[in-house]
Amino acid sequence: LEVGYIDRILDNHYLQGTIEPMVVVMANGNGVNFPTEITTRIAPTAEEQFNVSSEGDQRALAGLSMGSGHTLSTLWAHPGEFGYIGAMSAFGAPPANADVEAINEGTKLLRVYTGDVQDFTYGATLQLIAAMENRGVNHEFAPVIPGPHSWDVWQKAVIDFLPRLF
Repeated sequence: LEVGYIDRILDNHYLQGTIEPMVVVMANGNGVNFPTEITTRIAPTAEEQFNVSSEGDQRALAGLSMGSGHTLSTLWAHPGEFGYIGAMSAFGAPPANADVEAINEGTKLLRVYTGDVQDFTYGATLQLIAAMENRGVNHEFAPVIPGPHSWDVWQKAVIDFLPRLF
């Protein structure tokens, strides 16, 4: 939060009228089964404590680096739970048992971001894009953002992603 200035990015978008009002919950996904954690604990707790929807088309999930892996593994395991997906410096591939039809039907936006060759996940992101294209997963591949595997890239990705939600 402090390094990425996410609060400032959200505030600036809100003040400029470029995003819908939203509740943002930031979880630490270290060492947990994130798809289970997000769907059985984090999202239900947010629904109990805030005026937020349980409908997938009113929910977004995004992550960077390892968090993008968590985000995508949640999408593959729970299609439709989150209608908007953002993956930054992403890697992985849809598993063989992924229900591509359900993923495409339940996802309004799946947008993938990467830094350039300075980002050590650049090659893995390109492999992810190829895997999704081969499997028929609907997605958008944002233009490559010049820079390394860092907030220099991810801030620009977040700035681009937020106005696309809802």
